[in-house]
Amino acid sequence: MQFSIVWQQTLILATKVTIDLDFLGERSLQQELAEADFAAEKPSLFVAAGLIMYLGPEGILSSSSVMNSA
Repeated sequence: MQFSIVWQQTLILATKVTIDLDFLGERSLQQELAEADFAAEKPSLFVAAGLIMYLGPEGILSSSSVMNSA
């Protein structure tokens, strides 16, 4: 019996984009991401640690719809 093991390693280059956003202010998440050179065409991970519980249902839906379209 002969066994072959194939191992492929992919190098992932990531760019961290950090924005400051007042969700009650005039600016939108989309505007802030655009100004921060966010690459919407690339796979993304959004981290909103400790934020979601303060947004309320409307804020959560609004933010998640922007993140889903990014």
